[in-house]
Amino acid sequence: MLNDHGCQITYVTHSDPKGKLPLWLVNRITKTVAPKLSRKLHKVCLKYPHWKSEHAPHWKPWLFPEQQINFRRINISECQPRDYDQPIIDETKVSSKDFKGVLEGDDEDND
Repeated sequence: MLNDHGCQITYVTHSDPKGKLPLWLVNRITKTVAPKLSRKLHKVCLKYPHWKSEHAPHWKPWLFPEQQINFRRINISECQPRDYDQPIIDETKVSSKDFKGVLEGDDEDND
């Protein structure tokens, strides 16, 4: 249950590496990125009130829509996916054993 001093975050992601990454790696990334992001976001949110008190404390366009009048409008044509001309490297044969020692600290929150 949320109160007036909290929020709820829903994190949804979809990734299609086109079969060029080993499934174990895609699964590992999926299981570690969201929790790390949540922990880091929580950490900075705790510091936000102090930071905001020193950085334009009255600027709150999410509460006062009139503060958004001079915002640049988003052009939908600038939001289209781009086609990057990069070679596709097939790494499907890479084993998790190749990363022994590298992936052990995945769950730590190192800043």
